[in-house]
Amino acid sequence: MTTAEDISDMAERLRAMLAQKFRFKARDFPRALSKAGRRLPRKLHVQAQIIVEAQKLGGNPKLMRRVDMDAVSHAHDAISAYLAKIDPEDVRRGRRLALLGDIAAKLLIIVAAFVVWLWWTGKL
Repeated sequence: MTTAEDISDMAERLRAMLAQKFRFKARDFPRALSKAGRRLPRKLHVQAQIIVEAQKLGGNPKLMRRVDMDAVSHAHDAISAYLAKIDPEDVRRGRRLALLGDIAAKLLIIVAAFVVWLWWTGKL
């Protein structure tokens, strides 16, 4: 039979993986989920909530009987498999490229507006 410590260990391992892959600090698993935000798919957020609920019920031995450990272990496996596929360097590179693309697009708009203004005032 699994105990509350097993569920807490699962949650702690997932918190550490989230912190490592997405580069943030969180004290506990629910905070790590909220910081991960949209970087995790909705399906995994639902499965993570199973672990959070099991962690809440884990403090009471009578309520611990209500926890479906197969669902908890399946959720843990699914989330850890998804996080194992993430390359933190690729995530950072993608963010940098998105930022540079955004800056380049805004500069093009500013230059185009300046050229239109020059043409409109007759200085071009």
